[in-house]
Amino acid sequence: MRFEYRRVQPLRLPEYRKEKVMKHLSFFSLRVFAFFAVNSCILLILLLFASSVYAEEKPDIVIIYTSNTNGYLLPCNCPHEKTGGIFRRASTIKKYKQAYPDCLVLDSGDFMLLDKDSNQNNFVLQVISKIGYDGIMVGDQELNMGLDFLPQALKKNNVRVIASNLMWCDEEKACYYFGNFYYTKNMGAYRVGVVGIINEKAVKYLEADVKKKLIINDPIEELKNSVELLKKYKKVDIIVVISHCGNDFDKEIAEKVKGIDIILGGHNQMFFEKGEKVKDTIIIQAGQDGNYVGKLKIYMGQDRKIKKFENTMDLMGEKIKDDEDMKKLYEEWKNKKMYLLKK
Repeated sequence: MRFEYRRVQPLRLPEYRKEKVMKHLSFFSLRVFAFFAVNSCILLILLLFASSVYAEEKPDIVIIYTSNTNGYLLPCNCPHEKTGGIFRRASTIKKYKQAYPDCLVLDSGDFMLLDKDSNQNNFVLQVISKIGYDGIMVGDQELNMGLDFLPQALKKNNVRVIASNLMWCDEEKACYYFGNFYYTKNMGAYRVGVVGIINEKAVKYLEADVKKKLIINDPIEELKNSVELLKKYKKVDIIVVISHCGNDFDKEIAEKVKGIDIILGGHNQMFFEKGEKVKDTIIIQAGQDGNYVGKLKIYMGQDRKIKKFENTMDLMGEKIKDDEDMKKLYEEWKNKKMYLLKK
């Protein structure tokens, strides 16, 4: 049998058919391209969203704090920018309390004038009460006002003092704490304990008749007892110390007392922009004269211990909007003061 091989001519479509096929191919390619383009955009958006969520990780605990405001009510007469003042401080803290409803607001003392101006210092306590601090520690400038004024003024203005090692005694030798021995607050899934301390060095220059009515227990021993109490019986996760002892002593506390997570320092008017770390303890302080409000963000690990922290300091500059409620309170006080001076 004989086979013959013939060259097969390629199939040629008529021109009108060829044009129709090309149109279908172009439409198909366009659909494929559009499919991948749309899905790529969606994937990109999801990745960007996920990364932004991760970047904006929510803190577990937020502490808003001030230190050494020294009775300043109005912004300073500084040459470059007039900073500070109770109007800006009030608006800043109000903003943070709205953003972080469970936040802890603290002050480490020296919030009064060093001068014995009972009128203005009483108004300072009204400001603290109006802002809504969770707790404060009294310092030497408050004690300088004398024990005939301070305990009654604190009570009258409903200001919570947290003073673990400080007591005062009256003429009958009956002795009292200035306020709470400790304070606890539930903050989201965690429980925070706060104690306050002062040392003998901080009250070195007080008048003798004031000093003899004070009892200052050893702060190191008091803190050791407080840590055991708060951890064992109050089941706190984090312990904050409001210290009016100066930065050198704060570092000594961090070295000697285990279990303290954060020390809010005061007395020596220091400014820590990022916060310090001594062993496992974070040390913060917000400068002087009310020029800054500090914000400490705490991120907890699965072991319920601090994983990381972020400390920022907000300058009370001219760009910060005044709090109108605080301005009204100030004007009422100022007018009353002027009226009393004219009498």
